[in-house]
Amino acid sequence: MAALKAARWARLIYPERLVELPVLCEMCSKLKVLVNVAHASIHNQGGEALVLFSGKQDEINSAFEYLRNLGVTVEETTEPDNWRRG
Repeated sequence: MAALKAARWARLIYPERLVELPVLCEMCSKLKVLVNVAHASIHNQGGEALVLFSGKQDEINSAFEYLRNLGVTVEETTEPDNWRRG
């Protein structure tokens, strides 16, 4: 039986060293996951983005692990309208 498609929101926090790299683009080309960037704030010292990941559950899990291994902080959220910290 094929795995069901899923959609999960995550807040991504990028360290300075990754700001100019095509992290999400490379992830999508390696894994079977689609992304929709709903909001992003990127600057020279780092950045953050609110992203909707779509695909099979295991593929989204692999995408989160891929990003974490690169040094991106992945904070899954169920409330995309309330994603910014204080």
